[in-house]
Amino acid sequence: MRVLGVGGCCSGVGKTTLICRLLEVLSGWGALKVSPAHRDPASRSAASLIDHGLQGTYRIDTDPGEPGSDTGRFRGAGAARVAWLRSTPERLGFALDEALAGFTGMPGVVVEGNAPARERPPAALLMVARVGQREVKPSARPLLAQADWIVLNRGQGETVALDGKTASEIERELGASPRFVIDAAAPDDPGTAEFLEAIRAWARR
Repeated sequence: MRVLGVGGCCSGVGKTTLICRLLEVLSGWGALKVSPAHRDPASRSAASLIDHGLQGTYRIDTDPGEPGSDTGRFRGAGAARVAWLRSTPERLGFALDEALAGFTGMPGVVVEGNAPARERPPAALLMVARVGQREVKPSARPLLAQADWIVLNRGQGETVALDGKTASEIERELGASPRFVIDAAAPDDPGTAEFLEAIRAWARR
């Protein structure tokens, strides 16, 4: 079973939408969303732990969830199996191994999140950036250097070419060079089609 990791340079870059597009072309693959519990950086209080509803150290849900939820969207996009892992940082490796074991027998699984890519390096790693983003999360910096693909997700009407001044600004901001410019939300976007073909070729190897 192959693991394709999908991380983001910051929040709101379109990881979930892009994963749905990936699942449309990766027949028989599963999808795992990973949400590590973490502390609010503005507070050191134990009460500031963002626990995603955890009652213990980790929890794995295999219900696809509501239609608009991330896992519900993954199922709707064609995932053969979906799961949502929530874990405290110290138990993430153990919990991730258990969650991935649930996908045994499938050709592969798409794993969303920066933390799982750091904890268990995937067979291939995709990092998503967004046109106009103002930050790169510290957790994303080392992953950008390890990524097999960096894609720049743009919104409707935004034009970006991977040459010239705009590309130089993007590379300086990310500290890395995107390989594809996509609009993951647009069904007929040629950049997305080119990128999905690269993913198909990788999955066939």
